[in-house]
Amino acid sequence: MPILSAIVGAVLLFFGERLYWLFVGGIGFVVGMDLAARGLAGQPEWIILLAAVLVGIVGAVLAIFFQRLAIGLAGFMAGGYLALAVLTNLTGSATGQASMIAFVIGGIVVAVLVVALLDWALIVISALVGAAMISQRAVHDALWRTVTFAVLFVAGVLVQAAMLRRAGPRRIEES
Repeated sequence: MPILSAIVGAVLLFFGERLYWLFVGGIGFVVGMDLAARGLAGQPEWIILLAAVLVGIVGAVLAIFFQRLAIGLAGFMAGGYLALAVLTNLTGSATGQASMIAFVIGGIVVAVLVVALLDWALIVISALVGAAMISQRAVHDALWRTVTFAVLFVAGVLVQAAMLRRAGPRRIEES
């Protein structure tokens, strides 16, 4: 599953804003994978992967029909995922009540930002999540993981900003 996570991370890193339905589905996959791995510990790997894929598909379908709701939900999940990643990097683990509080606070903050500042929030959040997914699995040394994360994040933002400049701002259809 590390290869699949790296592929999803790379797509989010460079195309999260333009393919926002993929952003929503990708975030659903990432969070679904993380939650399934925690909640279904001891289950076969294919069950965990199936749960993650199903959450991702539901997110992508929501994104097509209910754009504003799906983007807000994806922002919440992305913020929660990022808060857990930060908590894990700072403390070495993300379990218990602290992880739940971090997930909810991070989720609310990012959901509000994504809905309010759509294009740039999608760019920043998808680049953050993509960089986190790739750097957490690619590099084991903490210093190099941080450097890799920073370089990937900047590259993702620059690539997506260039695409935004060419294509123009996104318009959300009200559902």
